[in-house]
Amino acid sequence: MAVKCATTVSAALREVPTTVAVQQTAAVLKLIADASESDMPRATEPRSAATETSHEGTECEESDSGPSGASSEDVVDEVAEGDEVQRVRAARRQARKRAKRERAKVCLARKKRRERDEADEHQRESDARLEERQQVAVEAMEQLRERRRLREHEEVDVRAGRGEVATRHE
Repeated sequence: MAVKCATTVSAALREVPTTVAVQQTAAVLKLIADASESDMPRATEPRSAATETSHEGTECEESDSGPSGASSEDVVDEVAEGDEVQRVRAARRQARKRAKRERAKVCLARKKRRERDEADEHQRESDARLEERQQVAVEAMEQLRERRRLREHEEVDVRAGRGEVATRHE
């Protein structure tokens, strides 16, 4: 039976992913909590497989140590250890909440960065289209100026040619 109890405690230690001291404390607290719960009728309280395994370990320890009378100091210790279990559970809940908030922050930051990158890309595309249109407009204006210059030059040549022709006829 002692081997079975050691296996139960080591199984309880594997369930708690913290430092060794906290794991040992958690295992002892689970055993104490299960011992205090063993006084309740089994039909009123459902138990998980891990709790039942821990409870079996408690029974082994009680049978090895003999009958135990609960003194007032033991009751106070059990209550204090029960408070410790509650504190450990609350700390775990808080850690899970913090981790969830951190994941949400990271997800939100990624989303904002992605939206910002998309907005920047759209702005770059818009700027490129605008610059292309402006370049086309500048080229069209240059072509119009060149045509106007050529036309004015031809008109001057034509006038000059008529003027010469007109002076020769006289």
